[in-house]
Amino acid sequence: DQHRSEAVARGSIAGGVGTWGYNEARLSWQRGTTRWASRTDAPTVLVLNAFTDGGAQVQGARAAATLEASDDLDITRGHHAWRAGFLLTRASQDSTEQRNALGTYTFGTLQDFVAGTPATFTRTVGDPAARLTQLQFASYVQDDVRVSPRLTLSAGVRQEWQDRIGGLHL
Repeated sequence: DQHRSEAVARGSIAGGVGTWGYNEARLSWQRGTTRWASRTDAPTVLVLNAFTDGGAQVQGARAAATLEASDDLDITRGHHAWRAGFLLTRASQDSTEQRNALGTYTFGTLQDFVAGTPATFTRTVGDPAARLTQLQFASYVQDDVRVSPRLTLSAGVRQEWQDRIGGLHL
């Protein structure tokens, strides 16, 4: 059996800032969960080119949640159009998903199955619990200068940061 649920909430507020600018702020939250439960708790029996029997051997759950806040500010003055903003994201993943904990017997032929001599037995052991949380931040500022009706020069800077790179916590 598999069950999936998801919840999402989003909001934004936007509007003019005096006569010279426009601001938009956004906030969103999302959470999703998937749960698995095998109907039969039994090892899997796989007979090549014949049949598969036993339990599916999938138990546990996975949950992911993301919170994101961002803001963009646009300012126009004379020949300049400035834009600045940021994005902040916190994401987490939790898992207790466990697969093949009771093992899988693989038989090469029906004769091997009848004789009770599997070619291989595989089993996944260990603690299935895992958790990861990551923070990310980005900010930017840019300036578009209209030199003439046919020429605009643009310059900007963007900075990004995250607390985990390649699985390492910084």
